[in-house]
Amino acid sequence: MKVIGKGLAFLAVALVAALPAASMARAAEPTVLYSEEFDTMPAGWVPVEGDWGIENGQLVNYDTYSTLTNIYFPIEQKGKVLIYEWEVSMYDAVSSWAPLAGVHFLADSGEDGNHGNSYFLFQASTVLKLYKSENNKLVAQWDMREYAAVVGETYRFKVIFDTTTGKMQVYLNDELVKEWVDPNPIPSGSFVAFRTNNTKAGFSYLRISVQE
Repeated sequence: MKVIGKGLAFLAVALVAALPAASMARAAEPTVLYSEEFDTMPAGWVPVEGDWGIENGQLVNYDTYSTLTNIYFPIEQKGKVLIYEWEVSMYDAVSSWAPLAGVHFLADSGEDGNHGNSYFLFQASTVLKLYKSENNKLVAQWDMREYAAVVGETYRFKVIFDTTTGKMQVYLNDELVKEWVDPNPIPSGSFVAFRTNNTKAGFSYLRISVQE
């Protein structure tokens, strides 16, 4: 009986000790900064280039002739860890490198073609690639040819970026496909933007979260 009593007492102490840790874990869950599912034309989005509209719960660009479409949304992005999630469907393409569609995030410009200083993650017909825009000039960071885009397919993305360490994790269709560290990370941004190139593509949702 004494052994059992000691065991129960130890278990009770362990459970009490675990409560603060559990509370801390709950407190550390990401906070959603923005969530849009594009059931209707969303307020605040600014179309600059392309032919953008809502169809079947997606924000669609119909312009397959433009090589640099742009629709942006002003939103402050700051915090230790930022999380970006979106889904894009590739419908049509009229050039050898298309379909091509992606997202600029942590941008400090909405109107500029490469969004000032930003990251641009996109898929093309030959590659999954990340550019970093520096003073509105794109600088290639990495590419992965095994994750190229195909017309008729839909792709889910999740990007987890630590603005302090520069570590970026890229998930494609729930699979971690790339880890990369930027030695000079962009610490914050004021805009996000969708972009296509000679492609009709539809974006189903965009979620931005922060985790301290």
